[in-house]
Amino acid sequence: MSVFKNSKGSTSVIFISSIIVVVLISAFITDIGYIAIERYKFSKDLNSIVSSEMGKFIQGDEKITDNIIKEINKKYTSITNVDIKVSENGREMTLYADRNLHYIFLKHLGFIVKPIDFRVTAKGSNVNSYRGIRPFALIKTEIDFEKERYLSFIINEEDNKKMFHKIVPLALGKQSFNSNIIHGYWERINVGDTVTPYSGEIIDIDSVDRLMSGCKNTPYCTYDNYKDGCSKIIIIPVVEELEDSIKVIGFSAFFIEEGNFDKQTGNVTLKGRFIRYIVNETISDGIPDFGLLGVRLIN
Repeated sequence: MSVFKNSKGSTSVIFISSIIVVVLISAFITDIGYIAIERYKFSKDLNSIVSSEMGKFIQGDEKITDNIIKEINKKYTSITNVDIKVSENGREMTLYADRNLHYIFLKHLGFIVKPIDFRVTAKGSNVNSYRGIRPFALIKTEIDFEKERYLSFIINEEDNKKMFHKIVPLALGKQSFNSNIIHGYWERINVGDTVTPYSGEIIDIDSVDRLMSGCKNTPYCTYDNYKDGCSKIIIIPVVEELEDSIKVIGFSAFFIEEGNFDKQTGNVTLKGRFIRYIVNETISDGIPDFGLLGVRLIN
């Protein structure tokens, strides 16, 4: 009888011990999983914030430090340190942030806080490749951003040379010229490519009107208050004229405010403003700055 009782007691101890071990392992695994998930969310959020704010910074918003801290504090209340460094040329920014996470179960065993940190560098530079250009090429010129300008096939002697910039129509792929104006050319054009001037029938201005009418935002977009992807913003290559061809040397973004078509001369004039615009495309430092920019994250 005594042997039976001892055996039963030993079994109970083993059973209870096993439960305790399982609970401890489960608590450990749960907290480790929780830390891993929170670390991933933290890095993802910081990547998004840094990418967005770096884009705004190279577009002219100088409050990058205040903006980043504000956005981080919106999402997290357990931040212990934020350090932001911007390069001298204003094209790279590094963010380092610390955060304290509180264990869910392990705190009952004396493990209260797990510090995590994350570092990311955002680099902004000029776009070297783009899919979706409109069938116009801007002859290389000095660009004044956000000032009223006219892009025109023909520039007359009486035109103000500072206000007017010459563009040439482009023959792009199998789509019609009008279709490329409305929808963009969906093959990729790279810096260094040669492009062919369009020699067919010049468009009717309805194509530009249809392009501009694609803006359905309320209120309607303006050059200083627009939504990304607005149809009034066109991306055009900047080209250099060679002896027998024209070569792409960069890309520019132009906000169209008005279009005009002269049926007698076949001239197209686009009134608007050059803007600094961020797109999700590949970038390179060795390209002249014509206003089309991208941001890349370096972890």
